[in-house]
Amino acid sequence: MRILLTILFLTAMALAAAENMLNNAGFEGDWQDFDIAAKDGGRIQGQIPAGWRDNSSWAAVSATYSCDRQMPNSGNACLKVTATQVNSGNVQFAALPLTITEPGVYRVSVHLRSERVSTLHLQLRQEGAPYKAYGNMLVLLTPEWAKYEFIAEVPAGIPFMPMILAGTPTEFWVDDAALSKVDLKDVPPPPGGNLVANGSFEAGIGNGWSVQNGEKLAWAYQDIRPEIITDSSAPAGERYLRLRVPPGNTGQIRSQLIRWAPGYKYQAALWIKGTNAGKASLRLRGAGRAAPIAANHNIVLSDDWQRVLMPLQLDKFIELGWLVLEIPPQEQEITVLIDDLRAEVDPPLPPQFAANAEIAIALDTPGKIVLDGEKQSFAIACHGGNPASDELLLTVTDYRGRVVLSRRLPATSQMLPVPYFAGHGIFKAHLELRRGDALLAHPAEQIWSQLPQPRDLPATASRFGVHITLSPYFFALARRSGQRWLRLHDASMIAKWAELEPEEGQFLFYDDAVSGAHAAGLAILGMLDGIPYWLASGKRETGYWSRWHIPDRPDTMAKWDQYCRTAISHYQGRIDHWEIWNEPWGRWWVTRGGKPEMYVEFMRRAFQIKQDVNPNAVIVGVDTYRGNEKWTSDALAGGTGIFDVFSYHEYNNNRMGEPGTPIAVATSTARWRELLAEHGGERPIWNTEGGSESIGSFYRPETGGIPYQLQPAYIVRYDVCCMAAGVERFFLYSLHPDRGEGNIFCANLEHDRAIKPLLAARAVLASLIDGNGLPSEITVADGIRCFRFPPENGRSLHVLWGNGKSPLPGALTDNAEVMDIWGNPLPTTAPLTPGLEPIYLRK
Repeated sequence: MRILLTILFLTAMALAAAENMLNNAGFEGDWQDFDIAAKDGGRIQGQIPAGWRDNSSWAAVSATYSCDRQMPNSGNACLKVTATQVNSGNVQFAALPLTITEPGVYRVSVHLRSERVSTLHLQLRQEGAPYKAYGNMLVLLTPEWAKYEFIAEVPAGIPFMPMILAGTPTEFWVDDAALSKVDLKDVPPPPGGNLVANGSFEAGIGNGWSVQNGEKLAWAYQDIRPEIITDSSAPAGERYLRLRVPPGNTGQIRSQLIRWAPGYKYQAALWIKGTNAGKASLRLRGAGRAAPIAANHNIVLSDDWQRVLMPLQLDKFIELGWLVLEIPPQEQEITVLIDDLRAEVDPPLPPQFAANAEIAIALDTPGKIVLDGEKQSFAIACHGGNPASDELLLTVTDYRGRVVLSRRLPATSQMLPVPYFAGHGIFKAHLELRRGDALLAHPAEQIWSQLPQPRDLPATASRFGVHITLSPYFFALARRSGQRWLRLHDASMIAKWAELEPEEGQFLFYDDAVSGAHAAGLAILGMLDGIPYWLASGKRETGYWSRWHIPDRPDTMAKWDQYCRTAISHYQGRIDHWEIWNEPWGRWWVTRGGKPEMYVEFMRRAFQIKQDVNPNAVIVGVDTYRGNEKWTSDALAGGTGIFDVFSYHEYNNNRMGEPGTPIAVATSTARWRELLAEHGGERPIWNTEGGSESIGSFYRPETGGIPYQLQPAYIVRYDVCCMAAGVERFFLYSLHPDRGEGNIFCANLEHDRAIKPLLAARAVLASLIDGNGLPSEITVADGIRCFRFPPENGRSLHVLWGNGKSPLPGALTDNAEVMDIWGNPLPTTAPLTPGLEPIYLRK
């Protein structure tokens, strides 16, 4: 997996103006002519403002920079950047490096626009290796000038620079950049009252709360969820939350993402009790993958309610963060009860809400999916409202932000039928409790998708796979979203060697989980993967990486044979596809003595064993990644006769298939085919892990990632380009659940298990083409990409997108059924001009 960097954003703070550290930040000074060569024949040229530079010569790109005096944001000039070709890497525009003598918090801002919708990355980055990014922001440009800004903590003594990165061909304008130090004393105070929504659980556990309950539960076919208990003995109100954590598992109860004001004092508190004198910790964790800890309070549970107080001075720059109760693995089962979790500025300020009320809205379907023909209902909970004077206001928007429904409701708990709209899409319900103009409680939201019924076909005929945990809930979620394959990687590690044989000679099988997936109509790609600690003299750290070691016992291969034979034979008929290792080219392997020759032997032996034990089984091998051609060639040294399917991984945050440019996945698969031909011949190609590493939240878009508005276009183009390149199967990563509101790292689910727009659009694509043949690209007009699938019932489905300037020829749309990216009908009375978001055409 690639590593994402901690991202800190400033989206709501009005800080005092500070000195701009950038030279020629408004581009009103001198300009310089330049012309440099880039990789693979690319060229970067034009005029660039003094104090700035292009940083792209290492990449296979072509771009032109120019001074534009037609419509600057301010002053007389701005920079125009035209990226005409991005075959690898990015077009990078950067300020000259700076170095600070003391560490500090810095704000980066810039004004940007583009004539058509496009995305750019903003970055504050270390100049030299390892090129660490201190702050990173993905922005969505529009034709109007807009200011974008973020905050980052920067160390002293290391040269760094602000940068703008374009990962796809595009054209954009830049003006009025700034870099300034942030003084925490200038941060305005937070709102008064409890910053935690639904902290006493009187309206249930909606409103951004999430609960994780140990990865091994999912392997054991369990999905233990929190309970809301109604009990008059509750220390605050009449309800509290209860969570059971089995032995050896971790538990996390996480609040919604809270906006903090750095530099202020706070008081966090909760009521808690639990069994078996268990241990827990209350923590404030910052948003982002690293989730830095800003405050910690250790707790010993008792049978009686106790009030825990955690005063904290927020000296770290954390603007967005969760309050988390963490329960570490313990020998005995622990049951934890909590109530009245609060966080308030200290000393207190007047409360932001006019009543001590709580509301929630929830939809109880897997993935929050409503399929055609179904009738579902929202459960609305309202505590503390007065039906005589208060009301609930419900507003529904689609993923483009358009209001599609507005309704007033009585201020009571109720069941409300989910509104059915003519067509498919993804929607957000926003609920407020009001007394006149006064807001009485934290608003509540629920996302849901309205999707077509999935295609009915054998699972092994499907092209769509995912990574999910093993429980009936997620089997149903996969089926409802049209995903028919699951890969047993880190969401469900049950077949990895360290889990199948945790101690030498002791085999553990997870038959209920595997049989459940098989019975649910899912095909399984098993993993013959890893080396347990007992085959290595040097044990690695505990946790995730403890499953992979460099073996040094002389009987390693004999033990590998026994492991493969056991797994393949035991699960025969339920798991008949097996991939050999996950990313065996990884740095940890090759820097600790791992050799391609050992991997070749692993593949050869696994293939021979499946021939003996289950000849119908399929061995998937190599599992490579672009940039590892030397390793791939060495791994193919044993020939292509020791595996049935060639696999690779493809992470790419950029949109695939910009008109007029090479398709990245086609370039990489062409190279894999060349290497296969050199070592024995063709094999089917599967992409067994990939997608975007940074998937924005529809609930909390300020946490970054691919904006939710662009996710449908991203995934449809990715999937179709993969298929057009001859990739027969793609396993989207990942559907790890319950990871906290606003999580973006490879996160295709929201905190409440609602699918994001990316997966919703993939479900529509699957409903249209799954089980059909692979598409081929055809030429219809300049500036348009068109991929045609083989005909079904005499009609072919076409997937098209374009540059937003070239209309479709009338001959193509005549007598055609034309649909938007959700499969909804589009009128054909006027010429259609495809943009970055694909449309479907069937004729």
